[in-house]
Amino acid sequence: MADSLEALKADIGALGEQVKQLKSAPDSYKDVVATAVKQLVDAKKKYAELNNGIGVDGKPFVEQLSKADKKKAAKEQKGSAETGEASKQVRCWDNEMMDIHQIVYL
Repeated sequence: MADSLEALKADIGALGEQVKQLKSAPDSYKDVVATAVKQLVDAKKKYAELNNGIGVDGKPFVEQLSKADKKKAAKEQKGSAETGEASKQVRCWDNEMMDIHQIVYL
């Protein structure tokens, strides 16, 4: 098992170098770079699975979110923050919404 981890670690290094070269090339195609990045991420994931969840860098492996997933998570977080603000408002006697901190008790 140690041999396969070491071989996989070497493959990850080679794939990383390949991705760097592809990204730095002026005429690189996005689909070629995307394919190489996917291969690199898959290799890192496989390494972590074989190494009890520990990645190549010695830290627990956490798969990165795609840009679309990051935007979706940020939107959901923003929406939950807005609903949290809404719960701090109350409806007053004249049917107007007021911030709970503005209410003065008589």
